[in-house]
Amino acid sequence: HWSINRSELADQLSQSLTRIAQAIPAAIFAQDEVTSLQSVLDEAQNEAARKQGLLHAAREELLSKQALLNKVTGELEEVRAGLEKERMISRVIRCEKQAMEAEIEEQGHRAAAVDALKHEASQAWQEVDTLRESLAKAQGAEAGLKAATLKLSESNEEVQRLESELVV
Repeated sequence: HWSINRSELADQLSQSLTRIAQAIPAAIFAQDEVTSLQSVLDEAQNEAARKQGLLHAAREELLSKQALLNKVTGELEEVRAGLEKERMISRVIRCEKQAMEAEIEEQGHRAAAVDALKHEASQAWQEVDTLRESLAKAQGAEAGLKAATLKLSESNEEVQRLESELVV
């Protein structure tokens, strides 16, 4: 009786050991797969963190460019206001000149009128030079604004591209 139990136990032990021996390669393969998948996951997390950093940097650059764009826009508005003021001054000078011409003509002082007109013409030319300088500044500021707007648009596209990559 004792030997039968021992024999049965030996058979059961042998069968159990055989099943365990057969399961070892599959367990090792599964462990290798888990390790490989963990490595892929780690790489994906690192890439996501890198893209998150790029996205943050792109957003910071976008905010900086937006602030610069706002500043340039404000400066452009100031130049335009100055230019409009110069135009108004030029109109006033023309009106004053015409009034002076009419007054001089009435009084018959042709020589004095010529001197005054030369003086007014000189002042008017100075005003024209000032207007030209203001216009050149406005055109420069407008070109800067266009360049800043283009950079801002490119930065927006880069941010959108990075966000779409991050989502993927």
